[in-house]
Amino acid sequence: MRFDTVPGQSRTFTQNQRMAWPRGTLMAETATNLTAFLPCSERARSMRAAGVITIAPDGTGTAPPSVVHGAYLSPTSGRRARPRDAHRWPPTPYHLLDCKRQGTPRTPVPDMVTPKLRGSAALPALSLLPALLLLAGACATTDDPTAEPAPIVVDDEGSTPTTTPDGSSDAPSADGEPLVADIDAAEFELTEIAELDELEEPIALAAHQGSPNLYIAERQGRIWEVEVNHDEERDTYEYDLGSSPILDISAAVGNTDGEKGLLGIAFSSDGRRLFVSYTQAADGSSRVEAYDFEDGDVDEDSAATLLTVEQPFPNHNGGHLVIGPDGFLYFGLGDGGGEDDPDDNGQDPNTLLGTILRMDPEEMVVSPSGEVVVPYGIPESNPFVGDDNGRDEVWLYGVRNPWRFSFDKQTGDLWIGDVGQNEIEEIDLLPFEDGYGIGANLGWRNMEGSNEYLGPEPDGHVGPIFEYSHEGGNCSVTGGYVYRGTRIPSLQGVYLFSDLCEAGIRGIVAAEGELVAERTFDVGPSEVYSFGEASDGELYVLSAGSGVYRIDPVGTSGAAESEGNGTSSDDGDGDS
Repeated sequence: MRFDTVPGQSRTFTQNQRMAWPRGTLMAETATNLTAFLPCSERARSMRAAGVITIAPDGTGTAPPSVVHGAYLSPTSGRRARPRDAHRWPPTPYHLLDCKRQGTPRTPVPDMVTPKLRGSAALPALSLLPALLLLAGACATTDDPTAEPAPIVVDDEGSTPTTTPDGSSDAPSADGEPLVADIDAAEFELTEIAELDELEEPIALAAHQGSPNLYIAERQGRIWEVEVNHDEERDTYEYDLGSSPILDISAAVGNTDGEKGLLGIAFSSDGRRLFVSYTQAADGSSRVEAYDFEDGDVDEDSAATLLTVEQPFPNHNGGHLVIGPDGFLYFGLGDGGGEDDPDDNGQDPNTLLGTILRMDPEEMVVSPSGEVVVPYGIPESNPFVGDDNGRDEVWLYGVRNPWRFSFDKQTGDLWIGDVGQNEIEEIDLLPFEDGYGIGANLGWRNMEGSNEYLGPEPDGHVGPIFEYSHEGGNCSVTGGYVYRGTRIPSLQGVYLFSDLCEAGIRGIVAAEGELVAERTFDVGPSEVYSFGEASDGELYVLSAGSGVYRIDPVGTSGAAESEGNGTSSDDGDGDS
């Protein structure tokens, strides 16, 4: 790929691979996937720092096909150099920015209105494909696949790019196969990773960009690096647990009474910072901290507190951290605990409890005198910015205890597992095209699942896509991921989750925001604290009582280097 600056106020970008611009999303084909990111993004900067992207003094440069066509990668100077809200989402070409400029983008994203909440409000005018569309070869092309496409011009004021491709394709894959396989045909087994048996209460797993290694947090406060060697030809794995944790905050965590402890970890989009979420020993409040991270090492002296939230009770702490496809940090908080949400926090977006927050950890609010007022930035597209009806940080509200949520790597959809009160556990789906939850009210405490609880049903309530009762021993949902790995084609597109009290993994399939199919697989440990997603999309299961498992194709666990308790999903009919 090549991009260059042309005279005047416009930028011209050309690309020698097949290209498509379906519905406004920036895309470029690579050997294994399609990927997209915004200009001035942390990912772009990290690629520049590593020499993957080169830019000459005259503005010309080269980059591999994995760099998105259309992003003008100007030099930047440090983590805080990018314009405020440069990661604004959805990713449209309306806000291409010159990274050398500072301050608020001059041209806002047009028609960025609050999207419909499953039928209650209007859709944004823009209809977009997701930014992380992992579909090799899906691009439309001319009859000659080697032909150079027409240049795409983006003017300096952020106006709409124009191009003249011969049409585009919304085909889900190069061979025409559907993105979501038949769930009844899905088969997998679990392989217990013996090398990780010594971990105590593994509670969270994070992957680091560009590395196969895993980072696993113990509830007591330790975080470990696990080196992973995957022999793709034999499809075998080797794991090496470090001799000591890369970070130990067990003194700050103190105890794990109730639902307290180290609860979440995530890496920044450029991999240079590690975020941790835990409850403090002193008063049980929830805290999010950031640490500089380089070459597998955590700089403990760099510890910076981003957020502290008082907790009235020792349960419903939430604590999950996710870096969204927009580069922002999402943080889930429960309603504060206590039966029936006694303070009605769930329906009050003016409190941070009972919400999922969206923050910019690479920005900060500074007073004219240089004093840090708020140690994180507020994305300008957050739904309550400038609105007295809610806190600026709040992305969505009405959750009881969002115990694990994730973004689909392929579609950008947001999936949430929200723990119920006495009867109902729920899975919420916030589709990308509907704004993936912006300003959504998921209903608690007025609603438990789709049922009125302390009612009435709130206006604009976004109901769950799936719910299940406590019958049969269920008690507390553990949200998971949509499978987007490559080792188990039959599982592609299935959202996997579990329940803390009932052994087994469940799966559901959605299409156009609606439930299509469900299934209970006869495989899985009990006490599932979390699922984890490796950088290649393969999934892991973390059990408080029995360790860490890898989700494998049927018949591979016995051959794997990490031999363990392989159990298969095809032992029974698996119907729910």
